[in-house]
Amino acid sequence: MGWIGDFFSGVGSLISSVSSSLGGLASIAGNFLKVVSPYLGIVTNIIGVIGNLLGVKEKDENLEDIGAKAMKSDKKPENFDSYNDYIKHLRENIKLDKEEMENASKELKLARTAVGATIVSKGIEEKKGMEISVDTWVAMAKAGLDGKIDVVNLILDTFKDKNEQKDFANYVDGKTGFKEEKIVTDKLTDIYKSLEPNASDIDIEKKVMDMDKSK
Repeated sequence: MGWIGDFFSGVGSLISSVSSSLGGLASIAGNFLKVVSPYLGIVTNIIGVIGNLLGVKEKDENLEDIGAKAMKSDKKPENFDSYNDYIKHLRENIKLDKEEMENASKELKLARTAVGATIVSKGIEEKKGMEISVDTWVAMAKAGLDGKIDVVNLILDTFKDKNEQKDFANYVDGKTGFKEEKIVTDKLTDIYKSLEPNASDIDIEKKVMDMDKSK
């Protein structure tokens, strides 16, 4: 499996190589890639759909295109008041070559996607008024929440601070203590009850328990 590590290392190197275009975003995207690499496809799907829901990105925009525009732009996120302003700049002012996009290597496509996902994640943070740890996105991927956009959105609204997000991620990995587990399961139960008021307590309990992937 060493080639997988080498592959993602190569993707990370591509991100670092355009740090002059990305500014501080390059190290953020590099760390994002390092943490999410085993779940990259699922995490980027979740971020993309939440980005659509909150209006951070338009539905016809994909994360790879956003990342490619960022890697091509001569302006960095630091040049704007917000990531959402930066995304608007990329949308309106940076054009892509269709043939070059299609013929890019797999490593470059993934590098662009990681950068785009990082940018949209930052835009989501601005819309939500919170920081979202990379581990939180990974936990939602592990918990099987791809496609369950209402659940993901309410999890972000419920587990807002760093410690709450850590408890949620630990719950998915089966690493919470008894007290923390009770707090997390109560919050998840409330989320499902609000979304499915007619569901039985047993059905909701099963959905909550199924998010603990250690069992």
